[in-house]
Amino acid sequence: MKIAVIGPESGIIPFRAIGADTYPAGEKPDEIVREVLGKDYGIVFITEDTINRLEERKIIMETEINVVPIPGVGGETGFGRERIRALIKRAVGIDLGGEK
Repeated sequence: MKIAVIGPESGIIPFRAIGADTYPAGEKPDEIVREVLGKDYGIVFITEDTINRLEERKIIMETEINVVPIPGVGGETGFGRERIRALIKRAVGIDLGGEK
């Protein structure tokens, strides 16, 4: 299975050690994300800070590829937690995440 990681250069370099293809988000993260999601990857890790810079977040929600938000160099922003919470709510019909 091919793995890709998208984020700031300084945060994605270590993923090369496990054989992942890395893509620096740069100034236009939407273009990079679209490019990567158009390729044959089994899983794509994207740093939360990169996700927060996307103009259209729905592109990562509507793909068939497994997209996994990971904390960036600056730490967690909460996007990954909220995404999991929304998926659980959609699957079981109730919000199991408690108070926001």
